[in-house]
Amino acid sequence: MVTPIKRELLIHSVKYTPPLDDTGWDDPQPESQPVDNVRVEPKSSLYVDSAGKQVKANSILFWDSIHSDPCDFGIDGKIEFDGQVMTIVGINKFYDSHSLHHVELVLV
Repeated sequence: MVTPIKRELLIHSVKYTPPLDDTGWDDPQPESQPVDNVRVEPKSSLYVDSAGKQVKANSILFWDSIHSDPCDFGIDGKIEFDGQVMTIVGINKFYDSHSLHHVELVLV
């Protein structure tokens, strides 16, 4: 088993809002939830989204399977951090030999 990301590196808290449900019904806006013990790193890079379009990523959010609050992130969900609202355009999951180790979210 790979050791988790060190807790002292997971210094940030964010607010996550799931993407809107496009069923066409008048569903209410999904509620935001706090997610503690994550890390947000500014990183400018080009990323190809699920539709094949190139987008310029602004940040990467690191979520650890052991130390971070549980959260089921989704593409087009919103992350609020430091007064800025960013959109999730990529979700990269990393596994050790048995289970999920951490998730990296690509944010624009």
